[in-house]
Amino acid sequence: MTTQQPKVLKGISYGSGAAGALKLDLYRPDSPQPAPVLIYLHGGAWITGLRDETPERLHNLAAHGIAVASIDYDFVHDAAFPAQLNNIKDALAWVEANAGEYNLDPQRIALGGASAGGYLATISGLLLTETGPSGDTGAATSIGAIVALFTNFDLTSARPKPVPGSGFTVPAFITNSTVPAYFGGTPPTPARRQALLAGVPEDELNDDILANLSPIDRLHANTPPLLIMHGTADGVAPVAQSINFHDRAQRMGLQAELRLLEGANHEGPEFDTPETAQYIAAFLTHALPVKPSHEHGLQPSTSDK
Repeated sequence: MTTQQPKVLKGISYGSGAAGALKLDLYRPDSPQPAPVLIYLHGGAWITGLRDETPERLHNLAAHGIAVASIDYDFVHDAAFPAQLNNIKDALAWVEANAGEYNLDPQRIALGGASAGGYLATISGLLLTETGPSGDTGAATSIGAIVALFTNFDLTSARPKPVPGSGFTVPAFITNSTVPAYFGGTPPTPARRQALLAGVPEDELNDDILANLSPIDRLHANTPPLLIMHGTADGVAPVAQSINFHDRAQRMGLQAELRLLEGANHEGPEFDTPETAQYIAAFLTHALPVKPSHEHGLQPSTSDK
């Protein structure tokens, strides 16, 4: 696959959230043909993070022909789920409304993200496709694929958890990150973050609620093609999360691909290489085939009749 020189457009308003205006950065391939689109959600434990924190990853994807719309979204201390699903619906509507201006193909859209963003992309993509290929997107578009990087797919008490003494370490950028003021400078426990995600008091959180919010328990027959990538040395989200999710999808007869990056930690540099971008782009190109012109609402030309 040949690489292209992307164009990057930053700070485009696409909607509003609980804390104010939401913006996206668009990494657009320099191609004469409308590009497939990956709506991408950054990581940050649902409470922090920036849409432009992994520019090399997003730039490399665009260089391999995938337009990337990296979006802001509501943090869970500002709004519980499904606020983030509604953010994604707004992003889908923005793509539909602006496809012509930015040379995007609104019929070839995937959702994706890393860590907490991978979780939100996956659960939202599953919910949007439960009733069929088009789902309830709020826009005249459909989700054709889901890409999840080092993601937690099971939130229940039975979920795979980091094992003390395994030798896998939490990356320094996480241990040194600033805690949002909402939490008074004390990093919130996973249970507190999960309660905020679910919109319930922490003492009312239970496995029934968490299973309902767990992608591994929300897979269904209409699930679009899945690409699951994880590092084998992840000290934050155990690789078993992705292995178990992939195994469940396989048992259900779904199209799911698992790629493990040997020795990679959470948000490791291995996820930012041109080779990784090429792999993701190849998956998306296959999962999001160009549709005949009549499926875009275009009338056949006289010569086609």
